[in-house]
Amino acid sequence: ITFGTMGAKGAIKDVARVRDLPLDESVRLAGLVPDRLSEKKEMVYPFNPKLDELMPGFKAFEKDGKTFQKGMEEVDVKVTLKNCYRLVPELKDALEKGSDQVKDVLKFAQKLEGCIRQVGMQPLSEGVPSPTTSRSACPRTRTPARWSGPASTTATTSKT
Repeated sequence: ITFGTMGAKGAIKDVARVRDLPLDESVRLAGLVPDRLSEKKEMVYPFNPKLDELMPGFKAFEKDGKTFQKGMEEVDVKVTLKNCYRLVPELKDALEKGSDQVKDVLKFAQKLEGCIRQVGMQPLSEGVPSPTTSRSACPRTRTPARWSGPASTTATTSKT
């Protein structure tokens, strides 16, 4: 079983559609969410002056008789709306200073983000039906399961 969850961009687009936000504004807001997000964090690594080179921008220090190096380093961060509001100034500005409709869309999108969007299952054996997609997590949009087995053929025989 695999679960597909709602991402940041998809959540914004879905909520914007439901809240009747104009399409161009929806696309603009979703476009503010980056594909990759990083931030600078202070990192500490063990350091042996005889074997290692000091990383650029790092400083060596000793603690409890051991040598370390520390400095600021870019670290990848999961792309979530919470992280985007913190690290993407344009998105933070839209959340704080946008129209009431834009604020509502961004707040509801954050609540929707991460919810299960679809569930997938692989067939157990050939000819056994199994649903390949289901929207059981969203009862209002439930769709019938699709069957992945071969089409059943019923042969009719007649006695003569």
